[in-house]
Amino acid sequence: MIQYGFDIEAVDGFMRTPLYYACSKGLVMAVEFLLDQDASIEAANFIGERPLHAACFTGHSVIVQRLLNRGANADSANIRGETPLHYACLWGEPTVALTLTARGANIWAANHEGETPLHYAISNAHPYIVSLLVSAS
Repeated sequence: MIQYGFDIEAVDGFMRTPLYYACSKGLVMAVEFLLDQDASIEAANFIGERPLHAACFTGHSVIVQRLLNRGANADSANIRGETPLHYACLWGEPTVALTLTARGANIWAANHEGETPLHYAISNAHPYIVSLLVSAS
């Protein structure tokens, strides 16, 4: 498709790129292809979510690892100050949370309301993630 002029940075009405979609759907081969074509790993949608956020809230830990290996910022924040780790804790994705913390994500990053990933894990009743974060601190 690239050879026919497909724009790998094309965005929809919400500023989501093909890489964002591939990450949110768990399409590992598509993610690899787009990254090999130099798709922007930090392209943000209209609320500041990046492809790593999309992979985190949908629980695609393999893609999270691949994005981090390719240089994605584990602490990138959306317009509310939420990092990928906030998303993993909100949606109850322990494998993703473990991957992020192992790669140095800031477990004390606070959003604009002062809430950390630990707040999200507790308020959304994810005890395994709470334990993981406490152990990592």
